[in-house]
Amino acid sequence: MLWWRTRNGNRLFGTVTDYLLDHDAYRIEYTDGHVDVIPFNDILKLLPKSWSKPRDSSNEEALNMLDQSNLEEALIVHVEAAALIAHITSDRPPLNATQFTTPSDYVHAIDPERTPDFRLWLEATRKEYDLLDKTMGCWEVVDIDTLLEDANLIGVKWVSKIKFKNGECERHKARIVALGYQQRKDVDYFASFSLTASYVTIRLVLALTALPHWYGVHATGAFNSAPLPPEEQVYLKGIPGFDLPKGKCLRLKKTIYGLVQAPLSYFKLCKEVYGKIGLRQLDCDECVFVKYSQNIKGQPPLTTEHIIESGAFMTMDTVPEHQRVYKSFVYPVACIIVVMYVDDNGVRHNCWELLAEFEADVAKDGRIDLHREGDMSSFLSVGVLNNTQTGEITADQEAYIDTLLAKYRITNCNPNKVPLKPSVNLHEIAARLPLTLHPEIVSLYAP
Repeated sequence: MLWWRTRNGNRLFGTVTDYLLDHDAYRIEYTDGHVDVIPFNDILKLLPKSWSKPRDSSNEEALNMLDQSNLEEALIVHVEAAALIAHITSDRPPLNATQFTTPSDYVHAIDPERTPDFRLWLEATRKEYDLLDKTMGCWEVVDIDTLLEDANLIGVKWVSKIKFKNGECERHKARIVALGYQQRKDVDYFASFSLTASYVTIRLVLALTALPHWYGVHATGAFNSAPLPPEEQVYLKGIPGFDLPKGKCLRLKKTIYGLVQAPLSYFKLCKEVYGKIGLRQLDCDECVFVKYSQNIKGQPPLTTEHIIESGAFMTMDTVPEHQRVYKSFVYPVACIIVVMYVDDNGVRHNCWELLAEFEADVAKDGRIDLHREGDMSSFLSVGVLNNTQTGEITADQEAYIDTLLAKYRITNCNPNKVPLKPSVNLHEIAARLPLTLHPEIVSLYAP
């Protein structure tokens, strides 16, 4: 941001919005709507003198060490960086679906030569960093000199993924991931486990709720919601693209993706919060939480035994509107079922007001960052089609299969009722296969 003092003493703020390579000049838009194209050397004359006095910020501590001869060079770097960001985020036309890429690292993500959609990845990385740093408060900057002698500095990387919905690109998602394989057991963590609902349980929940007027919702939580136990001290190196001053590192206050203990810590947090707001954890599958709610005013709270004895779910008589707790729900028993699979939450419910109450209670508690991703039409790479009028539920993996076909460039292959013709020589095919299969291929068929 630059400012210019006008004749009448007022300040007009200007923002660098583009860099004109042919003229070595920058396009600046002022707050009054005026636009200027100014050569770089002239821009330096507009810099306020206050820039020569570094602010008390951890990101600017390095400036305190500069003498007057190096100050101008630092200011030049500052302006060039701002201009570069403005240039690479505005100099290309809108993308089409064929230009989407999945970069392997931060340098690749913001490289205009290799990444056509680099502007979107640049925005995604900024959004993720600001979320974890400013909104969630996942870490704090500390001096490396203050760490214990055996402290372990863990590396960090960016993982990029394009989120699709109904075959269309929904958003670019960049995630900060710790290199958990660098952690040391009994030093950086003490226990690890990823709790997941069994597929038998998931199918059973879908079958039991295959009734008219039951709905599915897909919600995701974030591992950066769970606090780290005080006995587990985890330190990170600088995050690519967001360098730290020399001699600094990050001390985690909450778990992030990639940490060995992150899934277990997140599950423990969800268990505590869900129990606090009235959901009951099942004994047969610890990843399933259920809540029944009475929809008749003046009646005692519901219990599982009461529901079974009264046959409430079998009869489902309608409740007069003046007697309802939830005005839009016509039946006596409102129910919500939450099925956890690591950080995915599959939710089945028969009352939208009860769902809103659940989300409001989680938000009020404030410890879980829960986002509704939409309906349950896609859950764990399985497409789930729910007819709310008839109760019919169908599931398929068409989208997952299409993705595999596209990845290995066999989308034009023809379906066949018989996998192989009887005349195919399997021994000849096996002889051409490598002795050690690629791990990615093996993972496709892993249970």
